[in-house]
Amino acid sequence: MIKRAPTKQELIEANALLKQKIQVLAKSAGASKGTGKALKESNDRFLRLAKNIPRYIAYLNAATLQYEFVNDAFEKSFGIPREKIIGSHLKDILGEDNYKFALKYIDEANSGKSVSYENTFNLAAGKRWIQVNYTPVLDAAGRVSSITVLGRDITERKLTEEKSQNLLNFLETMINTIPSPIFCKDIHGRYQGCNREFEDYTGFKKEDIIGKGVYDMYPRDVADKYHEMDLALFRQPGRQVYEQPITYADGKKHDVVVNKRQPM
Repeated sequence: MIKRAPTKQELIEANALLKQKIQVLAKSAGASKGTGKALKESNDRFLRLAKNIPRYIAYLNAATLQYEFVNDAFEKSFGIPREKIIGSHLKDILGEDNYKFALKYIDEANSGKSVSYENTFNLAAGKRWIQVNYTPVLDAAGRVSSITVLGRDITERKLTEEKSQNLLNFLETMINTIPSPIFCKDIHGRYQGCNREFEDYTGFKKEDIIGKGVYDMYPRDVADKYHEMDLALFRQPGRQVYEQPITYADGKKHDVVVNKRQPM
């Protein structure tokens, strides 16, 4: 039988219940029978929601860092039976490297802050990128007693980002091999990128070019011409070609054909 996927509202409710669960437990000491019944109903509702949520949910004892609860998704992700996870130390489940990486975020959660981080984990399905959120839970005295854990698999997003970055690196390498100065500007006329040939011709490094305008880089007469032509191109997008005498960084004057394009 296929389980129904939880609705957005159920996800929100489960996350809220997860944050409140230990607070309710802490305040329930000495509670009346009626309160005990309400607590049980709240607990049962939380467990039903958490069971079907496709997120890794757990909570830790803030002092001992031992697991006190994990949902089905968490159990399956590590391939370790729930009964072996409950009571185990965080390091024994995550592994030494992941534990060391998480320590600074755990310290922040123990100081009362909600924190988030991304890291790779060796799960039952292999190496996966997981976004982890830690939320502190306070007891009746206002002390952090537990830490709620909400994990989300972001592997596909990371792979897409990696592919995009690889493509950008390839394009940058290709542009840097072209023996002509190439640059791009934003609508305000500020340089947003350039190739190595443009660096050589201007005498500026790329990091010193980005964010600059023509008046920051050229003599007034040259900057006036560039600015005028930029404005004309912004007013009427398309291709623009003109000649302009320019003094290179080596002090020699060159007659340059400037070829620019503004997307329609």
